[in-house]
Amino acid sequence: MQKSSTRRRFLALAGISGVTGLAGCGGNAPSEEESATTAPTDTQEGIDADATATEPAETTEGETEFTGGTLRLASSGRIQTLDPPGAKAAGSGYNQYMEPPMKFENGDLPATGRLVTDYEISNDGRTYTLSLKEGVQFHPADELDESQQEMTASDVVYSWERIAQSENSRNKVDIIGGAFSIAHEGNTAEDPSNYEPWSMEIEAVDDYTVEFTLDTAFHGTLSSISSGTFSIIPEGAVGDVTRYDGIWDYDEFFGTAGDGPAFVGTGPFEVDSWSKGDELVLSRFEDYHGEGPYIDGIEYTALSGGSAEYQRAINGNLDMFQVPTSNFDADLVSIEEDRGQYEVGTYGPMENGETVNYGVGTTLRTEYFYFNTQRVERPVRRAIAWLVDQQEIANSIYKGVNNPAYTVTPNVVFPSSEDESPVSTQEQFVNDGYRAVDVPDGVGANGYPYGVGSFSIERAREIMEEAGYSDSEPYEMTMTVYSEANFTDANAWQEVATRIRDKATSAHINIEIERANLGTIISQAVEGSMDMFSLGDGMEWPEADNFLRYAHPPDDPSGQFTRWSYEDKSEWTSLMNRADEAWAHYQDHRAGGPENQRERNQAYLALEQCNWGAVHTLPTVYSVRQRWWTDDVDVRMVGPMGRQTFDGVTISRD
Repeated sequence: MQKSSTRRRFLALAGISGVTGLAGCGGNAPSEEESATTAPTDTQEGIDADATATEPAETTEGETEFTGGTLRLASSGRIQTLDPPGAKAAGSGYNQYMEPPMKFENGDLPATGRLVTDYEISNDGRTYTLSLKEGVQFHPADELDESQQEMTASDVVYSWERIAQSENSRNKVDIIGGAFSIAHEGNTAEDPSNYEPWSMEIEAVDDYTVEFTLDTAFHGTLSSISSGTFSIIPEGAVGDVTRYDGIWDYDEFFGTAGDGPAFVGTGPFEVDSWSKGDELVLSRFEDYHGEGPYIDGIEYTALSGGSAEYQRAINGNLDMFQVPTSNFDADLVSIEEDRGQYEVGTYGPMENGETVNYGVGTTLRTEYFYFNTQRVERPVRRAIAWLVDQQEIANSIYKGVNNPAYTVTPNVVFPSSEDESPVSTQEQFVNDGYRAVDVPDGVGANGYPYGVGSFSIERAREIMEEAGYSDSEPYEMTMTVYSEANFTDANAWQEVATRIRDKATSAHINIEIERANLGTIISQAVEGSMDMFSLGDGMEWPEADNFLRYAHPPDDPSGQFTRWSYEDKSEWTSLMNRADEAWAHYQDHRAGGPENQRERNQAYLALEQCNWGAVHTLPTVYSVRQRWWTDDVDVRMVGPMGRQTFDGVTISRD
């Protein structure tokens, strides 16, 4: 029986290297009709075009010639693994050697086809049928016979089963039990390990057709499967799921054991060598299915942090790099072109006398502090919120580059009506409670409750004294922030922490600052052993639920870093109950369409306001993406979603 469905086809645009677009869309840059002010659906996922003056990025028509050369990059931290369900949070380069079915071309919205040429969606929005690109070759490997060398639908099914089933997967919730969830057996909403192996409703219809059915229709499906987690490897490559013994041992395929890494993917570059924690070397894949690559390879060098990266760039040993906030000088920036989602120009002269290319643009990322709410009581959290001046942080610590953050959701995708700008809506919501919904104690009815562009030690002290604390009996706690080891702006976080600590002493709170690398922070967050800690995240899809899925109380408190819940629901606070109600309402409206969007927006506002009341998450700034690169490298500035693949880069170095 034929399914009732909607078909969308990707159109290859002649003369533009590998760029594809959705039928009816003007290239990859979202139009005003494709912004998040309307309803981001599977054909319409974008950000606020009005706020960012969106224009399509310029492209050069004609054939790009091979230039050769090696692109020299830094990895801000150790590269931990090459495994797709873990690599996106484990170091640099994963999007160069592995590929998911969809992509954000140059980081632009909306998601377009990478390994997919065509797709169908059933009328109920639950079943997706993907038509795979034919002739896509895996990187060469003697262990693969001729029939295994071409990517087919069975490789997709196997790769996605690993996300759900493998004990090595760090991202099970990305495919089962989360916002995007393929229908399956087992109560994974409670615990992803409850998944019944091979129960997902996904099948290889034929060699080039994959069909999967969701638990519930989800507006962000195409963006979700653009994540590196969904990248494809050969069927049976490793034996960490039932039914397969593995062509390679796990640590040999994804690691450095034996003759490893033996990793095989479909990306424009293949893994040449990898010294764990030191260097990853990629070489050009000559049989790549897309246009390019036009260079010989890429070298990622793991460095000890932003200062080391900057010094390496000053010494002429990096082609593309970041400048730590402490070294950034806004007076050296000269903007020459505004291309909508980003601006480009030059930066310099730097201390080595060189002037380099500079780009700055929108990114969907929020920096914030998490509280373990079962270790830090609510009055303390509220008092600390009164001590944080987001405007001061943005202006004086981040030198006016980043923007002050008062909501978990980035302002450029803040929930708004069809005829409003998300940025202006968020500003009014923060300043005076515009569009605020009903939550306990009227939290947020008049806007952000802890002062916009200000702080108050007096209010913080009053809250702490009401809770029974004083100069003689202060509250003692620890704040953990990023170390220089793997975070470009670790020193900025240290400065933020220091300012909070210094103010807190006048409000009966003694804070000890500790520093840790990202891996340690994540491990301790899972264990629940920290009081308050720095973190930040970029969106996998451009809507508030990407972040707010962590803003409601889970059944098991250990399921979230904030621990904002109790196993016994009779102990839940009124704010917990309201947030739970909002999330339930969201779940009833996860599909696309304007009406569902409006209902989701109401849930998002409630979750933001409940967080203002509970202060389990304390936003600081919305990050702005910056990039510096040398004159001998021709690369486009990356768009808001990041994940740029360097298959179109050329190098003109002698």
